[in-house]
Amino acid sequence: MGLKQFLEIINRRKWFILPAFLLVAGTAWVGSVFLPDFYEATAKFTVRSGGAEESLLSNIGFNNAGARIRTEEDIPNRAAMAMTAPILEAVARKLQLRDSAGNFWLPARLAQFAMLSGRSSFKVERVVNTEVLRIRARSRDPDEAAMMANTLAEVYIEQNRQEKKEEFRLAREFVAENIETVKKEFLQILTEIQDFK
Repeated sequence: MGLKQFLEIINRRKWFILPAFLLVAGTAWVGSVFLPDFYEATAKFTVRSGGAEESLLSNIGFNNAGARIRTEEDIPNRAAMAMTAPILEAVARKLQLRDSAGNFWLPARLAQFAMLSGRSSFKVERVVNTEVLRIRARSRDPDEAAMMANTLAEVYIEQNRQEKKEEFRLAREFVAENIETVKKEFLQILTEIQDFK
């Protein structure tokens, strides 16, 4: 098809092509003028797996004992945990995010990643092939977006730290109890050996 034929087709259909072009261009212009601006802030942090048992055992010299192999699901699971109701409720309380009735925002409202609603929103995702989680917060106010991303990261890290402390405490109690039991068994066996001799 030559250029002359192409121009003839365009000329014959100009009354169809021109309104379609004007409709698309007009819609884009109206959307850019009347829709509110949104700002997006991100926060990144590293997550590491490994329980308190592993930490305790490595501290006493058993580096490979009880070692857990990180699975591909571990990091996405941690990303999902960052969007759980207790963490989002803590974020709403820390930032004093309230609705028109004065109630704290519900976790579902914070979790909604809505572009056109005008409400602030979150999304937590894994940076591909890394141990890094990226939090995206979107808002009409750039300062609010930054505060929301940073606060969610802080709350998640703090809650994770508290859980690790509790795991470590329970593991330490478990080890202490087992040391007493093993010590008693050892002394009993030692006594039996001496009696046998």
